[in-house]
Amino acid sequence: MNREIKFRGQRAESGKWIYGGLFVNDKGVPYIVYSLGILVELDPATVGQYTGLHDENGTEIYEGDILDENCVVSFNCENHGGVWGWNNLTLEGEANMFYYGDSPSKYNIITGNIHEPKGSIHE
Repeated sequence: MNREIKFRGQRAESGKWIYGGLFVNDKGVPYIVYSLGILVELDPATVGQYTGLHDENGTEIYEGDILDENCVVSFNCENHGGVWGWNNLTLEGEANMFYYGDSPSKYNIITGNIHEPKGSIHE
């Protein structure tokens, strides 16, 4: 499996989104490893991993994204009989769907995320 491993989070000082590799120091403070090894401190509550999938518009899907206004991506990978997958949760936090190899990109578009108002993350 050759899935790109990357993360996003909001900068601690400005709230702007940044993408890249994740580093967590010995005190548990998360950072994005930005170009040329520069570390940018993140708000820990906003850190999310890229799922390796895209919505029907080609936008990368991350943990915390809201799909079609009623489904939050929760990247809690689980092994079911040797097949790995991930969950989608309702906005109320209940399990909605479990994807094995089937991509939600066939059925969904990102309408926002749990950290910002509708639609603002990808503008």
